[in-house]
Amino acid sequence: MKHYEKRLEKLHHLQSEYLVKSDEEKKFKVGEKDVDSLFTDKIKRHERTVEKMHAELETKIVNRHNEL
Repeated sequence: MKHYEKRLEKLHHLQSEYLVKSDEEKKFKVGEKDVDSLFTDKIKRHERTVEKMHAELETKIVNRHNEL
């Protein structure tokens, strides 16, 4: 559960950091992709990880509830 909470905190941090960086309107090029697209890709990957962890925890809770 603590691991899930830390991942969720990190996701919120990444999303808020992205909003701050997008407000600055400065985009630096990194090869073919700019920093904006790299950051959004990182957020999407992290969102998928958090969703998977949430689903796993939800099934564990339901299984425990059914045992009782």
